Amino acid sequence: MATYYFRNANGNWGAAGSWSISSGGPANGAIPTSADDAILDANSGGCTINVTSVCKSLTCTGYTGTLTMTSGITISGNLTLVSAMTISGTSGLTFNASSTWVSNNKIWPNSVTVSATSTITINSFTFTIGGTLTLLAAVTFAGTNGFSTNNFTCTTAGLTHTFLAGNTYTITGLMTTTGTAASHIVLKSSSTSVYAILTLTGTQDNGFLDGTWMDSSNGQTIWTYNGILSNTVNWQDLSFYPVNTSFPFLGT
Repeated sequence: MATYYFRNANGNWGAAGSWSISSGGPANGAIPTSADDAILDANSGGCTINVTSVCKSLTCTGYTGTLTMTSGITISGNLTLVSAMTISGTSGLTFNASSTWVSNNKIWPNSVTVSATSTITINSFTFTIGGTLTLLAAVTFAGTNGFSTNNFTCTTAGLTHTFLAGNTYTITGLMTTTGTAASHIVLKSSSTSVYAILTLTGTQDNGFLDGTWMDSSNGQTIWTYNGILSNTVNWQDLSFYPVNTSFPFLGT
């Protein structure tokens, strides 16, 4: 494993000449692999992720330049953003391993996908996602803070996602969780006595969603269909209502 520093070249991530083994140093002729740590710091210029890229971790401490997301990047470890940096482009992040996310109050404007069973530790600040947070594998959230995301998508049936008790997780756009009759999706607190707080202020499309020790009293009622609810606050199962019941908030 190596540590690579992006140079002050206003260049492409995928160009070997853009990277050095020291901050502000000469080109080393290599780009980060999934085993390497990538650093953008005070000596780094504008960085364009021009091709689908990988790294072990991405640290932007001291960086005041622009990270342009023309293509996506898969991170196999930690992510640290800084408030002084600029993020442009529309491509997203994928995490394929356990990770710590530190935003330093910087909003990540695009999508974030977690593709492997992992623990996501969010420290110091709420991690705010302007796009969609998609969970493709079972995720356990830990750390001192929760997340705030525009959209939230869990469509892989049979998974359990665990939210740290006492932390707040906010969805401002569309919440989509679609399990199957045979394989529900479960959102649960890490505790059997303390709620995790899930606040939805947007819209939802949920089915075969189970909840355990989840408190949604600060936002919309969480509606599911044929879900198993245990010690939830402001969750309701539509299957308990007659088939001709009108639900205007669902457009029915």
